[in-house]
Amino acid sequence: IGLLSACAQAAGPSVSVDPVQAAAARYRALSTDPAVAPHAEVALYEAGRIVDQALAADAEGEGNADHLAYLAERQMDIAVATSIERRSLAQQQTLATERTRLEAALRGGGVVSLSDVLFETGSATLKPGAALTLAPLADHLRANPRQQAVIQGHTDSIGSADYNESLSQARAEAVRGFLIAQGVAPQRLAARGFGENYPRASNDTAAGRQANRRVEVQLAEAP
Repeated sequence: IGLLSACAQAAGPSVSVDPVQAAAARYRALSTDPAVAPHAEVALYEAGRIVDQALAADAEGEGNADHLAYLAERQMDIAVATSIERRSLAQQQTLATERTRLEAALRGGGVVSLSDVLFETGSATLKPGAALTLAPLADHLRANPRQQAVIQGHTDSIGSADYNESLSQARAEAVRGFLIAQGVAPQRLAARGFGENYPRASNDTAAGRQANRRVEVQLAEAP
């Protein structure tokens, strides 16, 4: 009994969380979260309205304050789920647009440029939807077995030059690996990372940096 008592004293008293204040704090966080707020305005507005009611009821000592906090939490759950769904849809639409642009570029031949939609920021892992974008390139290379491709990775100037060169090389290798997995012979593909050395636009603006984050594929007939 003495040991159990000592453990209980060491653990200290449990801390209860005020559901009204917890709901208010969560609402404040979500309403300024760029991943949620722009994509779930209606649900967040309703959550904020209920949070205000809960705070007012709590201040007046009314018995329904906790229930209102519960309703606000469920509304915020809806806001989070809505934002995830809308961001996923937007990403799919962006990848589909990039695929259409790639198909048009392949018909023209030469150099094909892929924007930064293939990778998350700072990552060399292809996004799950990148296969949809890259499929026309794999189809084209399989249908034209005499063509070779040099895959070139480029970054913006954020970070050190060494880091950017390494990241761009890893991204070029990721695209090469995808094409090999799709049945393109490895000896037809080369991967090169150029880092920040060949910008297409100024790195002083967000739009310029986005334009510089790209993978270019140079197509040529084998000698």
